[in-house]
Amino acid sequence: MISPKNDIYSLGLTLWEMVLREKPFAEYIRKFHRGEDFDREKFNADIQAKRLTRIRGTQCWPEFEELILSCVNFDRRLRPEAGEALLTVRALQVTDFLQPLPDRPI
Repeated sequence: MISPKNDIYSLGLTLWEMVLREKPFAEYIRKFHRGEDFDREKFNADIQAKRLTRIRGTQCWPEFEELILSCVNFDRRLRPEAGEALLTVRALQVTDFLQPLPDRPI
């Protein structure tokens, strides 16, 4: 299904990956001698069976983590609208909340 809420999900995954410097849902990545492949069937099956109900938290600043987790909610109806997400990011900027992270190897 094409929806602006899918873009919000992508934003949340990108923010999550930037904060943790890891690939989201790494446990579903299969390694091959020629590279990697995401096990979409297992991922979808785990969501359907409710074995996977949300992405792992970031353990970052609570307000930022709340934004990220709301964007990647598996129920697209509960994801924020783009304008709402933008307002949250802007509010965090105004409060000097977003500071550079210390260097950490990837």
